[in-house]
Amino acid sequence: MPASSPPAPVPAPEPTHAAATRPTDEASRNGQIVAVRPLRHGYFALELDNGAVYETTVVGTPPPVGADVHIRHTLFGTTFFDIKGWSPITVRPSRQR
Repeated sequence: MPASSPPAPVPAPEPTHAAATRPTDEASRNGQIVAVRPLRHGYFALELDNGAVYETTVVGTPPPVGADVHIRHTLFGTTFFDIKGWSPITVRPSRQR
């Protein structure tokens, strides 16, 4: 019985440079907080530089005015504000402007 030859080696894929494909801080910025207004019971309204207003859905300390915000939407419809140095803040679009 003839000996079968081993399969030919498959070349390794070229390495990808994650740093080159990762968005920069400026590219991931969706807005900047220009106003923070207190609402009832410890909630806050956060206004962005594009005019959009969001309300926090959890009680806590509001982020500072001037903070850069990345808006992240989940498949379940939850909206988060990602701010450097902060835990994600759950928000919803404000009904009033």
